[in-house]
Amino acid sequence: MRLFQPFGWLVLGGGLICLSLLLKYSSKQFGYDVPLEAMPIVPFVMTYSVAGLLIPIWLIALIRKGDFNRSVSGLLMFVVLIGLIIRLMQLGAEPVLEDDFYRYLWDGAVIANGYNPYQYAPQSIWKGDINNPDLLYLAEQGHMALSRVNYPNLRTVYPPAAQAIFALSYWLKPFSIDAWRVVLIVLELGVLTVILAILRELGRSPLYVVLYWWHPLTLVEVANSAHMEPVLMLPVMVAVWCAISGRSLMATALLSLGAGVKLWPVFLLPVLWRQNLSEKKWLLTAGMLSALIVISLAFPVVEGGLDQNSGFVAFARNWSASSGVSLVTEWVTGGHAPYLARAILAIMWIIVAFWTCRYLAEGKEAVVWRLFILCAALYLLSPSQTPWYFLWILPFLCIFPIKPLLLAGALIPLHYLYFALSVRGLEDAYRYGVVWVIWLPVWGVLLWTTIRWYRTRFVQKGQADVS
Repeated sequence: MRLFQPFGWLVLGGGLICLSLLLKYSSKQFGYDVPLEAMPIVPFVMTYSVAGLLIPIWLIALIRKGDFNRSVSGLLMFVVLIGLIIRLMQLGAEPVLEDDFYRYLWDGAVIANGYNPYQYAPQSIWKGDINNPDLLYLAEQGHMALSRVNYPNLRTVYPPAAQAIFALSYWLKPFSIDAWRVVLIVLELGVLTVILAILRELGRSPLYVVLYWWHPLTLVEVANSAHMEPVLMLPVMVAVWCAISGRSLMATALLSLGAGVKLWPVFLLPVLWRQNLSEKKWLLTAGMLSALIVISLAFPVVEGGLDQNSGFVAFARNWSASSGVSLVTEWVTGGHAPYLARAILAIMWIIVAFWTCRYLAEGKEAVVWRLFILCAALYLLSPSQTPWYFLWILPFLCIFPIKPLLLAGALIPLHYLYFALSVRGLEDAYRYGVVWVIWLPVWGVLLWTTIRWYRTRFVQKGQADVS
């Protein structure tokens, strides 16, 4: 029955529209002024998590069992249209359990008016501690955004390239979350286009793009909650496409530019540089180009100061959320040495990177695979593993739909149970209970999958060679 093709696609598309409608109209119960204890957090989390499990499983089955012949282009248009509809439906919705966008809106206003957002903490402005008439007037205009910025005592943690996109949103319409959502939709269309180009370059079915475009994570974390991850993933995925298209220098520039959105894309450079290790002139050019871009992006941050009120310093020292590996390193270090705990995670990632890059990658698919491994390791070994950070690896799952990571995409929405538990004084139940419910199954399936892969590739191959 081929999973009721094409009926299965129609059911899933209609189901996503219903899910988007449910999210939009239930979002009113998550308003900024609604007490946490009055919010329907548990039903939201369960719906979100179940959808994140069932939808990708059904989609992969539809793609693998389908007989499309010449209907792929028509089906792809249907996929793109449904994904666009469910995003546009979130315009006007209340962001669910998130307020990061207030910082985006305020930072965009500051930089669009010619000021360095790394110099002023929001709290110092709305308390009147600075003597700048322009910023004080701006604070009056954007009072709601400014007064709701989280961690208002800290200066912004978002690098300059991200700030430029925040400013673009301000120019479209000042202090408007829907203007910001429109910017994100356009950027996501760019991510969609690049994923399709990579799939085509690798000879994969273009329909695998649906694992990103229809995933509940993108609906909730981008279309509704307006997280900035598409600003990051567009240059990263374009860099991936450049890497397999023979444009390694352009890929280097794009990953370095990506550090101007969030810092980690530069950690993917070892894959590109390993491929060109014998070309000394190229390596020198690439290194100088990357250094020039990164230093230029770092200048306004350093100029603003890297003291205890810097968001960058606070993030490096303290930021942690929903990370099982972080809990382990904290236990190893006794919980009194946060920098040491992070150093252990960094060393673990370096080991993965060394193992990944020790040999030249043979072929385009191998290059993408290694970039994916480094990106996935960054997420899995990060002290902060929030649902929106999962969007770092979701585009790669369109190319390599790895089961344990797809499972992580279904379980990471349990992160939001923190709010339901913390309001009842049960933070430890989340920290030492829910976090392990999320990550023990993922690490268990990952270990099982790795052992199976090792046995298939090496043990059975070795036995065949002996016989």
